[in-house]
Amino acid sequence: MSQINLKEIVNHLDSYLLVKETPDYPQAMNGLQVEGREMVRRVAFAVDACLYTISKAVSFKADLLIVHHGLFWDFPAPIRGPMKERLKTLLDGNLSLYSVHLPLDKHPEVGNNVTLARAINFKVEGTFATFQGVEIGVIATGESLIDDLKTKLSKYLGGHPIRVLKFGANTVKRIGIVSGGGSQALNEAVELELDTFITGEAPHHSYFVAEEGGLNLILAGHYATEQVGLWSLMKYLKEKFGVETIFIEHPTGM
Repeated sequence: MSQINLKEIVNHLDSYLLVKETPDYPQAMNGLQVEGREMVRRVAFAVDACLYTISKAVSFKADLLIVHHGLFWDFPAPIRGPMKERLKTLLDGNLSLYSVHLPLDKHPEVGNNVTLARAINFKVEGTFATFQGVEIGVIATGESLIDDLKTKLSKYLGGHPIRVLKFGANTVKRIGIVSGGGSQALNEAVELELDTFITGEAPHHSYFVAEEGGLNLILAGHYATEQVGLWSLMKYLKEKFGVETIFIEHPTGM
């Protein structure tokens, strides 16, 4: 089993994932959020930095936990209650925590959106969906019946329930993908004359935007669509550094 210095792997992740170059919500605090032991042999991955995933990573004897949603969305916040327990478990386990939010959504190789496009055999041809000043979504082309697309996506995501609002073409050729809560880009998808939009979740009014825009809307789950970039990053790190890896599942169904 290979091991690598924490600083070396963090520097590599910062560079490879373009952490400093990618704007994000200020509270995302991308990068190393909690520093643990100096050497890294086992790396755990999870969508969220919650007590369950942190505890599982400690029990796995991981040295580093990499997540999409980090600890500090309401930071600064009192260190009490659930936050105290999360931090205590991290520190007692000498476990490092690394968080990567929008940089993982938009990454051209291991990102959530490009990974989803590959999974359904569509080819990325461009980007769209501006969040925090950067385009994080992908536009992808291919050809599939809408029902076949749903089946393929559901299988890849482990059977997570998928809802399809069929307001567009039955044969899908040009789609937009924005993982997680990407429904803010729905109007842009209509303006770009895409025939299908894939995201994790959407509010009530999105129904009418899709209906009146003649756009198929696929809601595949916030958690489900944001685990896939971590799968890709896990494979990348294992091949790059030879570290042992594990993905900690804790699906919310949302």
